[in-house]
Amino acid sequence: MRNSFVVVVLLSLVVACSSKKKEAPTPGGSGTASESQGSASEPKGSGSAASGSSAAGSGSSAGSDTTAGSGSGATGSGDGSAAGSGAGSAAGSGDGSAAGGGSGSAAFDFEKLTHEQKMDFMKKQVVPTMKPLFQDFDKKKYANFGCKTCHGKNPQKAKYKMPNSSLPKLDFAALKAGKQEPEIAKWMGEVVKPQMAKLLQQPEMTEANPKGFGCLECHEQKK
Repeated sequence: MRNSFVVVVLLSLVVACSSKKKEAPTPGGSGTASESQGSASEPKGSGSAASGSSAAGSGSSAGSDTTAGSGSGATGSGDGSAAGSGAGSAAGSGDGSAAGGGSGSAAFDFEKLTHEQKMDFMKKQVVPTMKPLFQDFDKKKYANFGCKTCHGKNPQKAKYKMPNSSLPKLDFAALKAGKQEPEIAKWMGEVVKPQMAKLLQQPEMTEANPKGFGCLECHEQKK
């Protein structure tokens, strides 16, 4: 009897333990673990955490996006002003003033050049430019175009003084009436005079501007 009673008690204990094990939640089960999983999934869902994510999306984050936008805009306008007006003023007014103001402040004046500078200018600028113009007009007469063509037979002795007394003297009344070498006078007035004025960076002499570069720079006037 006692042994059978002990066996019954043991069986009862085993049944009780097994039922308690069944009632206990398992880690992979659907009890409180699923509830915790549900609460964990709430940030991804449409609950209060979803409104939180909407805050991260279109809510305060959208505000932060506009803030970031306005921030990048400010940075953009900052960079723009730096690259635009800054570089613009540097490249524009800086380089412009350097190019414009430089040429303005250092205006070319042939008379202020040294003798060596004048010689260099004549050899490198005047002769190469004027030689083909003279030879196009009369290839035979100006075949040996050079310093002597305008400055006389011995320019070094005359110290390149201009006007040159050896050149034809001009009678402006006769020139105006077409009675003094009309063909040459026309060519000189339309080709030689304006080109020399351009080379010397001077305004050309005209009736409206009698003080510009004109015929009497090279020729003497007939008295």
